[in-house]
This record gives sequence, C-alpha cells and structure tokens, in this order.
Amino acid sequence: MRRGAAAMAVLAGLALSAQAHAGDDAGTISPFGLGAGCRGIAMGGAAAAVWGDSYALFWNPAGLFRVDRDEASLFHTSLFDESATYSSMAISHPFLEMGVVSFGAIQLRVGGIEQRDASNMLLDGELSDVQTRYALGYAREIVRGFSVGLNLKLDRFTQGQYGANGFGLDAGIGLEAPVRSAAVDGIAIGISVTNAIEPTIKLVEREAGDPRGVRAGFSAWRSLSERLRDRLVIAIDVEKTRFSETSLHLGAEYRMGSVFALRGGWDAGIPTFGCGVEARRLLFDYAYRSTDLGGNHLFSLAVRFGASRSEKSERARRLHDEEIRNEIETRIASYENGSVNTALNEGRACFAQNDYACAIDRFRRVLLWSPSNEPAQDGLRRATAALAIADGDSLMTKGRYAEALYSYREAQKNFPSDEAVDRIKRCDQRLQELSNAERMIDWTLANAIDLYTKQNWAEAVSAFKDVLALDPKHELALDYLARAREMMREQYEQLFVAADRLAASGRYAAAIQPLAVELERNPTDVRVEAKIAEIEALRKKAEIAQAKAAAQNRPVQISSDDLERLRPSYQRGIDSFTRSDFAHAIAEWEGVYRVAPQYEQVSDYLVKAYQYLGMEYYADHEYERALEVWNKILVVDPDNEKAIRYIGKTTEELSKLEKLTTR
Repeated sequence: MRRGAAAMAVLAGLALSAQAHAGDDAGTISPFGLGAGCRGIAMGGAAAAVWGDSYALFWNPAGLFRVDRDEASLFHTSLFDESATYSSMAISHPFLEMGVVSFGAIQLRVGGIEQRDASNMLLDGELSDVQTRYALGYAREIVRGFSVGLNLKLDRFTQGQYGANGFGLDAGIGLEAPVRSAAVDGIAIGISVTNAIEPTIKLVEREAGDPRGVRAGFSAWRSLSERLRDRLVIAIDVEKTRFSETSLHLGAEYRMGSVFALRGGWDAGIPTFGCGVEARRLLFDYAYRSTDLGGNHLFSLAVRFGASRSEKSERARRLHDEEIRNEIETRIASYENGSVNTALNEGRACFAQNDYACAIDRFRRVLLWSPSNEPAQDGLRRATAALAIADGDSLMTKGRYAEALYSYREAQKNFPSDEAVDRIKRCDQRLQELSNAERMIDWTLANAIDLYTKQNWAEAVSAFKDVLALDPKHELALDYLARAREMMREQYEQLFVAADRLAASGRYAAAIQPLAVELERNPTDVRVEAKIAEIEALRKKAEIAQAKAAAQNRPVQISSDDLERLRPSYQRGIDSFTRSDFAHAIAEWEGVYRVAPQYEQVSDYLVKAYQYLGMEYYADHEYERALEVWNKILVVDPDNEKAIRYIGKTTEELSKLEKLTTR
C-alpha cells in the first residue's frame, strides 16, 4: 500500500509538471519540456538554431560549439508556488582544437506532498518528489560552419526512500553561414533529436519514459546600426514529440553590443518575453511566460571567464610562431656559423698549402658573412701579403726589380713582416747595382702607368711619386701625377653625387656604404666623414617622418579567411628553409609577401632566404646570379646593410675580374 501511494504521488507530480507546460498533453511530454535558460524561454522556445551559451546543451547540443569562453550558468524559477521549483545549472569549457564539453543538470522539485499509510491515514511529515537530469554534452565543428553534438543524460527520480534511474541520449546538428544580402547578415539551421535513446524510470512496477522528439529550427540575423553594434535575430522552431501534436515556437531578440538584449516569443500559444544585461562578463537574464496556472518569472545568471577561443587560438599561434622563429633563428645561426667556420678552415688549409689566391677567396667569403671576424681579417692580410711576396719573387727572377719592389711594399703594407723588409732591402740593392738608372725609372714608370690604366688612382699617385723620387723633373711622371690627382677628385665628386642620389631616393644605407669603404682607405678624409654625417642626419629625419606617417595611415585590411589561406604556403616555405632549400622557400614566401607583406615574419625570412641563396651562388663564383638575388633583398628591405655590403663587394670582385681579362 505504501508503494502504491508513493507511485500515485510520483505520477501525480509528473502529470502536474507536465500540465504546467502543455495542458492537454499531461503525462505525454517531458517534465523538463520547459527547457533551460531565460534566453531560449523568453524567445518562445525557438532555440534549436540560436546559440552562444551553455544552455544549448538542453536545446540542441550542436550549438555548444558556439560557446566561446569558459562559462558557468544558473537558472531558477517557481512554477505554482514556493513548493514547486524548477532549476538548472550548466558549465562549459571550449577546447582550442577538440570542441566544447559541457556538464549540466536540471531539477524539478515538488514539495508539500501529504504522507499517508496503507489505510489512507495522514502521517506526520511531508514527502517531496525530485526529478533530476544530469547531462554531459560535447560538440565540435566538422567543417567550417557545420557542427554536431551529443548529450548523454542520466535521469534520477527520488521520493522519500525510493529512487530510480534512467539513461538517455540527445543528438543534434547545426549549420551557420554568413549571407551577403541586403536582408540578412547570416543564417543558422539546427536540428535536435531529443531522447534518441529514451530515459526510462521504473516506478515500483510501472515504467515512465521521456518521449522521443525532434526539434528543427531556423534563425536569421542582421545588424541595423553599425554605430550601435546591434543585432536583430529572428528564430522559428518546429517541434514534434511522441504522443503530442506538432508545436510551433517563434522568437526574436534585439541586442545592442554586448550590454543589453530585449526578447519576445510565442511558445506554442503561450506569449513570452524577457531581457538580458551583461557587465564585465557577468550576464543576468530574465524571462516571463504566462500559463493557465499563472505567470512564471524566470531568472538566470551566467559568468564567462578565461580566454576566448580566438584568444586561445591567437596565443597558440603566437607560441607556435615563437617556436618556428626560434627554430629558424637556431637554423640561421647554425647555417651562418657553419658557413663561416667552413670557409675559415678552408682558407687556413689553402694558406698552409701556399695557395694564397684560394686563401684570399675563402677569407673574403668569411668577411661577407661576418665583416668583423678577426681571424678572417688577419688571414686575409697574411694571404694578401704572402701572395704579393710570391709575385715579387717571380718578378725578381725576371729582372723586373721595380715591379718587384712595388709588390714587396704592398706586402709590407698589408702585413708588416721581417720577410717583406728583407726582400725590400735586397730589391733596393739590386736596383742600386743597375748600371742603367734610366731602366729603373722606366720600370717604375711602367708600373705607375699600369695602375693608372686600371683606374687605381690612389695607388697610381703613389707610384708616380716613386718615379719622381728617382727623377724629380720627369715630365711624363709629373703630367700623369696631375691627371691621377684630377681623376681622384672627379671620383670623389662622383662618389658624393651617387651618395646624394641614393639618399634622395631613401636608400640611406646604400649611400653610406661606399663612403664608409672610402673612409676606411683614407681615415683622415674629413670630406667623406662630413658627407656620412650629413646622410645619417637625413636618415634620422626620414625615420621620424615615416613613423608619423605610419601612425596616420592604417594598412589595408586583409580578411582573416584570406590570411588563413596563406598559412599553408607560409609553412611550406618554413619547411623548405629548414632543409636549406632556399630556392623553394623563396618561391613560397614571395607569393605570401605579394599578398600580405606584413604576414607573420615572411619579410624577414624572405630576406634571409635571398641572402643564403646568393651566398651559395657566390661560393660557386656565380657572381651575376648572386647579385640578381641580393638585389631582390633591396625590394623587400631597401636599407638592408648586409645586402648593400654583399652587392658592393661582389661588384668589386667582378670589376677586378674584368680588368684581369682585359689586361
């Protein structure tokens, strides 16, 4: 008898809660059919395609994917009086790559039930019926705009000392897409199968199930004012459950920014309305629905915390980019150090084998990579001096003492040594032993004229002075000395004109580089020093003006979709670069750079790839191809000092080769 009375009370409670929702359908729909969350209820239950909060768990689990931050929500209302309450809670966590997981619970509690014995005698105390649904949901995006979701449910019923459980499952799909139209900005479609697996609770000897149903929804939205950052949403749901007629749900929401929302709806014949306020990620929502048993005031509170999915994605992207950057920087350092050490060791080996030309080539290659490398600088001086001594020895054997003397002096100038001093003394002695002084003058003059024809003006001036030291009134030497000095003056003028032209076009580093080389040759030349200071001042002024212009002019915006389409090509470039396949890296990065020059680190990496590919050509003595590649650096970075230095040095090498071939 006690069991029978308890079962009757349970069924009465279930019927009562069902009547509160659907009147004539008592006992044939879910006791949780009211839903959860004030937003969906205020919009008349049209929530199958309206997403954005954790309560999508109970309307359409596929909509959970639109939860953007960690979120915790509470919802509560009284149904008929204070003894009948309806509450829910939901917690959601969006993963960056793995979708969104959510846990929630809805509870229907009916208290104040009389307790009677088998003889229908009233007992002390009251009973309460409690039906709780625990839900564990998961949703993820399959393709862009299309998501699926599942909701595993446990229904728990208790009354006094009695209790029963039942398991169920909901499934849903959602599709959201932007629309380029004057009428709407976007649409969404949602379909939810509730109780695809029906939770069944056995009440004493009878079973009570939650009927299976299908809810299909459509929503569309549009912004009415860009200044207000508002959004109007119109939604419609069609619902059909077993044992019930098809019902229609209509709803609308007008939201201004993320501050205030106004809602209204039609819930299968029941009018609803509500509003929402958000402040500092705290959301308060209210809904009202009118029924035959009286009006229901519903309240919900939610708090959103943590980083949004886009912020997490941006942070993960930054970390990934930092890892890539570190990997590339490590690769760059390894490549540069390896290239420097290899060339340095090869130069030392060539020097040890008395192959001074090879040693000079390798040491110069090191100085292209690292101009301040002291071992390479020292090796270059030693190798140059050794080569000059070797050339002088060869000239001595041919009796060309004046030319030999010049070579020995060059050796002493590059790398002072006792060996060079000894040879200079021996050469001077041989010259003094010559019976024909005119022959010595002719040899010295021939060497000076040779330097003049090679346009080595400063060295030619020094050589003509040597002739005049032997014969102060030598007319030809005096004439050529004047010419050489005039050519030096013109060379300076041309150097300054070229520097001014480059500075006027904004290529300040390119303007300074040849001036700096000239200043190294003649450290006391105040004219060159003053010109460098003048161009440096122009560069600083231009940098200030450029910074102001950049602050005023915003760059052309590229859509996030377009930027994302560049990522595969950008990544392929990185993969090629780390394999030292610089040509393929350039092919990939040039395409990215043309579309979005500011994308990630593409400009910096492209410059490095140009630099290294040019170095490979330079090492193979393909100077023209090296110059072609290095000139591309100046398109990306017009003031790149390394590229300017490479181009200057390589042009000098080509000039020397041309002189040798035409000699």
